[in-house]
Amino acid sequence: MGSAQSKAAQLIETYELSSMGAELKRAWLGENGQRQSLRDLADRFNQALLVAAIRDTGMGVTDVSRGDFRLLAGPAGRRRCRRRARHR
Repeated sequence: MGSAQSKAAQLIETYELSSMGAELKRAWLGENGQRQSLRDLADRFNQALLVAAIRDTGMGVTDVSRGDFRLLAGPAGRRRCRRRARHR
């Protein structure tokens, strides 16, 4: 039996991103201007998650640029993650 929480809700709780759910909802509904696409919201969430995960390792993060995020999240980043997992 799985958790009643969504995967996003679990990650928000795990990485202490408490304001992220409400922030994404406002952006989706366009409460602060134009509505954002689901893809843009996913990118925004994943970038915040990446920053939180990096901080949890004890590394300093001053700014994760969109280019850095795309590099890590894109096909090349997924290949690197699979390669690392195989070598563990």
